[in-house]
Amino acid sequence: MPKNKTEAIPKKGMPSLFELAGMHKGLVVFSGILAVLSSAASFVPYLAIYFLIREIIAVFPNCAYVDAARVMNYGLLALIGGAANVLFYFATLVLSQYRGIRNLV
Repeated sequence: MPKNKTEAIPKKGMPSLFELAGMHKGLVVFSGILAVLSSAASFVPYLAIYFLIREIIAVFPNCAYVDAARVMNYGLLALIGGAANVLFYFATLVLSQYRGIRNLV
């Protein structure tokens, strides 16, 4: 608690973050949105592998009936999901650190 009325109460949480961001508050918000997209994209490979395994188990005794094109599509989906996760995460880091890097230069 401030001892007198002229002493300011220190900000905590998001207000403190936005104060540090200065004029780049939009980048911080966009960085948060990209972080959410990165988290969502990180689940895509797991879902693709689940569907791939389900496809194989459905015809297990006779694996000659496995639809190779569908299995390849699930593999490609897992690869794209992993790549999207990395790209979104990298963009999140770059945007969230832009202000700090800008101050160093």
